[in-house]
Amino acid sequence: MQFYLLRFRSTSRHRSGFGNPQAGETSLSRVLVALFLVVPCLARVAPALAQVTGTIAGEVRDRGTSQPLAGAQVYIPGTSIGTVTDEAGRYRLPEVPAGETALHAQVLGYRTEKASVEVPAGGTATHAFALQWEFLNLDAIVVTGSAGGARERETAYSVGRIDPAEVSEPITTLDQLLTARLPGVTVQQGSGLAGSGSQIRLRGNVSVALGNEPLVYVDGVRVRSEGYPKNAPRAEEPSTGPNDAASPLNDINPADIERVEVVKGPAATTLYGAEAASGVIQIFTKRGIAGPPAWTAQVDQGFDHVREFGTERNPFLGLSPWLDDSWRQRYGLSVSGGGFLRYYLSTAYDNSTGLLPNDGEDRFVARANLGLDPVPSLSLRLNTFYSIHDIRSTATGINSNSLVVNVLRGETNFLGDSSRQALEGLLRFDIDTDIDHTILGFTATHVTTPGLTNKVVVGYDRAASRFRQLRPVGYVLAPEGIVSDQDWVSRILTAEYVGSLDLGHGRELSSTASWGAQSITSDVGLDSGYAEGFDEGEEPTIEGGNLSLRTDSRLRVRNTGAFAEAVLGYRERYFLSGGLRVDGSTAFGDELGLQVYPRVGGSYVVSDESFWSPGWGRLKLRTSYGHAGRAPDVVDKLRTWRETDFDGEPALVPGVIGDAELAPERTAELEVGFDGAFFSEKLTADFTLYRQRTTDALFPVSQIPSEGFPGTQLSNVGTLTNEGFELSLSGILVARPSFGLEAGLYLYTNRSEAEDLGGAAALNLDDGAWIMEGEPVPVIIGALVRNPDEVGEPVVNLDHVFGPNLPTRTLGFSTILTLPRGIELSARAEYMGGHYLYDNLGNHLARRDRYAPCQDAYETRAAGHPELLTAWERVWCIAANVPRNGGPVYPADFFRVRELTLSAPLPVRFLGGWSSTLVVSARNFWTRKDDDFLVFDPEMSGREGMHARARMIDAQIPSPASLVVSMRLSQ
Repeated sequence: MQFYLLRFRSTSRHRSGFGNPQAGETSLSRVLVALFLVVPCLARVAPALAQVTGTIAGEVRDRGTSQPLAGAQVYIPGTSIGTVTDEAGRYRLPEVPAGETALHAQVLGYRTEKASVEVPAGGTATHAFALQWEFLNLDAIVVTGSAGGARERETAYSVGRIDPAEVSEPITTLDQLLTARLPGVTVQQGSGLAGSGSQIRLRGNVSVALGNEPLVYVDGVRVRSEGYPKNAPRAEEPSTGPNDAASPLNDINPADIERVEVVKGPAATTLYGAEAASGVIQIFTKRGIAGPPAWTAQVDQGFDHVREFGTERNPFLGLSPWLDDSWRQRYGLSVSGGGFLRYYLSTAYDNSTGLLPNDGEDRFVARANLGLDPVPSLSLRLNTFYSIHDIRSTATGINSNSLVVNVLRGETNFLGDSSRQALEGLLRFDIDTDIDHTILGFTATHVTTPGLTNKVVVGYDRAASRFRQLRPVGYVLAPEGIVSDQDWVSRILTAEYVGSLDLGHGRELSSTASWGAQSITSDVGLDSGYAEGFDEGEEPTIEGGNLSLRTDSRLRVRNTGAFAEAVLGYRERYFLSGGLRVDGSTAFGDELGLQVYPRVGGSYVVSDESFWSPGWGRLKLRTSYGHAGRAPDVVDKLRTWRETDFDGEPALVPGVIGDAELAPERTAELEVGFDGAFFSEKLTADFTLYRQRTTDALFPVSQIPSEGFPGTQLSNVGTLTNEGFELSLSGILVARPSFGLEAGLYLYTNRSEAEDLGGAAALNLDDGAWIMEGEPVPVIIGALVRNPDEVGEPVVNLDHVFGPNLPTRTLGFSTILTLPRGIELSARAEYMGGHYLYDNLGNHLARRDRYAPCQDAYETRAAGHPELLTAWERVWCIAANVPRNGGPVYPADFFRVRELTLSAPLPVRFLGGWSSTLVVSARNFWTRKDDDFLVFDPEMSGREGMHARARMIDAQIPSPASLVVSMRLSQ
């Protein structure tokens, strides 16, 4: 592991930041490495659990198939004694007090089994568990969306769950873990550039002016969910650079994740307040369980493959000399165990060479989760995480330095030279992004009296990045050189208290009450330096240029709130819940005051009624209605002035008029649905209807000129709606000891509308993407040729409304085939449709007669026969006729095989006490898109990457296909 640490640090040439964080970051990494080596030893120095002890050992298997269950928890209730099963389903509990003891075994998706075991003094008792598959566990605890945690039977809203232990394929990023697994969760990668983050949407867009990313919590600590800024100099056009953004979520090691819970809208996120209208993703990482050290190691080797794009006559659009498959490797190691002090420690290293010449990335992550119960009523948890992610990029996008656009423009490029030698000169442009991410969380839970629990969470998330661009002296487009350095940092401090009182579960009535308060403080800073013009042989620095600029900015926001929730139950089948949150924020207008967000819901376990036959299965009905918000940026309420020159003297002119009554956007949602398990637990069905309505939506409103402030001002004037349904079906088709077949399907629809703009004019979000009353959010508008195949003059509608930019229907498929000897074959596929993409790159090239689909038309024109061109060709294949910012627009429907994985256990006898699994996985290797979709890929996001308010095609390359071979070892 030291080898990879040293190798990684050697690639980080430019690390710095606010207050010289390098020393602190290095010391933190050393602390985590020390913990990895020392804690397993210290944890064994614990007080004796009893003077006379013994051991319990055994295995956990699936009752239907007899297959071993890895990752199952086996524990003695009421104590800290427990462990998890290895890949072969085996467990071992040492130092168990002699005598009769209760023993439980559980794993997600199975019923908890209980047993009584007689432990001999100084000896070993054996017990084998056979767990029954259970799709719908009504007594499982749901944390996300509830103040104090709630049983599944009590929850009135839909909760999506992902258990990585059930995922066969090697998961490298959190984006990948979330893709095509839950209805209502849309995850689309933007490009094939190194470090590219995916855009995540839960039930569509609820805002136009603000972000639509869901809130993200890790072990109860708020972390940054927006992507990192683009690496682009502030003094140049914003497209100078890689034109993509990395995601902080992908810093987290998927191997550390125990489970993910997703709630998708205000019906479930009221208790998160003024920032939760876009939903919440809660990540729970693994904890140590008492027992001897349990080690897990994983080695992944594979490659990313450039998927085909371009046309039949011009595959890859001439980029082939600069495209290459990327080698990808990953090494991970973790250990868990302990006694009085329980621990989970892990580390991993990733490396990829990238698809474009200058692309590549290195990532090192480390985690230390510690648990301690000093007294039976007090539980202490400390979670620490640290990552280093270095990204090397090739310039892309539509700008003069972009390799992609210069190749595609041929002899009309910015160099005036289309030779390979000239284009290679663009690769002297170094673009480095060095990211450091730290998450610290401390949780104390105290059971004061039976039924009364108090919990305190304190957390800190620090995401920092150093952006550097260097065009050295002699660079083809900047002979005197250009250098840009930017230090960016985001800090989020979480402080939360939650109290919960369980008033009992009698034969008739039950009730619980929860209350609490939360404070989230966010601080974002940016220091930028830019310089150009250096002497030959001079080392470019910000201070040494003939032109040197420095800027800095700071932004601090504090959101505080108090919340309460109550759940009333009758006969353990009728439940009524209500919640309320009151929020204040420094981003609100000074005269606004506090905002109140209510929620009410109910659930009914129909299958517990006396008239319900057990053979019918189980069924729970639910409905929920709630409010949540989206707070504006803190600067939007302020009146600002801009500095300028007047007659050679400094002067101030009006900037933004500001709004002292600026309020958060407010989204209300009604959700109705059911959860069911039928046919002896072989089929599960979840169905949800939802309708969201966002009021006080922020739109730029034109100002009265006599006010002296030109332009627009954000104001709470609009109304947006989202509605649709989510259906998920999964079942066991065959369950035999030597053969099994499981299958799943989900269907998700979403229809959005800009219901009211409050008198504001239609808003152009980006080229071809608009916000218009009565249309989807956003809607794609462009030129439509009504007689495309006719040889003759075109009939063109320049402002045709094509339709929504986001998918309106998504269909997902999954299957798992279990074969003899533990061999398993799994697959997932996804269809998205009903939406359109604007081809910004195609428009740019068509206006220069370089549009690839027009190659035949260009030859026809060159032969002197323009009269043979079709109407479509006369619009898009003659530069003078191409409507600027008018298209082309493509239907973006596609079907993609997301994953095909084969896993097989290796013979244990060759590995001593270790168990092993070999996994081979292919991703995104086959795609079927609409016949009218030309040139590129329907999942591209455009020049803003995951930040894009409207997805489009820009001068980038599509996300790749990949093949990975993984070896997993556990002891």
